[in-house]
Amino acid sequence: ASETAATDGERVYFLFGDVGLFVFDMDGNEVWKYEIEPQKTLSDWGPAGSPIIYDGKLIMIYDNMESSWIAAFDCKSGDIVWKTKREEVSSWATPYVWENSKRTEIVTNGKNKIRSYDLEGKLLWEMDGRMSWACIATPLSDNDMVYVNSGYFMDKHRPVYAIRAGASGDITLGDDETSNEFVAWYQPAAGNYNTSPLIYRGQYYSLLDRGSLESYDPATGELIFT
Repeated sequence: ASETAATDGERVYFLFGDVGLFVFDMDGNEVWKYEIEPQKTLSDWGPAGSPIIYDGKLIMIYDNMESSWIAAFDCKSGDIVWKTKREEVSSWATPYVWENSKRTEIVTNGKNKIRSYDLEGKLLWEMDGRMSWACIATPLSDNDMVYVNSGYFMDKHRPVYAIRAGASGDITLGDDETSNEFVAWYQPAAGNYNTSPLIYRGQYYSLLDRGSLESYDPATGELIFT
């Protein structure tokens, strides 16, 4: 039961990733449910991405070792609006709806690839971030930049990527690159393991499981303090 419940003020949505999605009204009456066919997950840990609500739809992700997917449900009826297969393995991050100046998109953190989808579930862009062993942190945004990271504490590569709005196709960095047209900056060892970072008053804050608090300039990736 790792997933956080969500509400739109009319209904409450409970996701148990290997079991199903259960929806109740404010009087505790079941409105609808969607049973999930369980798949094998890494070390049998199950999934953990929480459901999110946007524009009358509930969006959820189920990353596993057999058949991963992301889907949107009509909040009132429970009908599947769209469902998109993901070439992904077990990851535990909550999807993020990114409203930027160019469009609104759904950004997902994953072990195989960072991906973004439009509001109909079609892939907009992706990148191989050579992510660490565990992708748990939720993406976040500031102005026209979205930030995605992973940082299992025993891995040497614990990346953070700042990605500009308007990307399309494969935006993977080359072996010697630290930026490109859509990747504004990259930090190879600033990623989070279990916690998610935040941005407050022009600073990117990251609390690391190794026992430190770090801050970066969200525009440039330059370290402010650790």
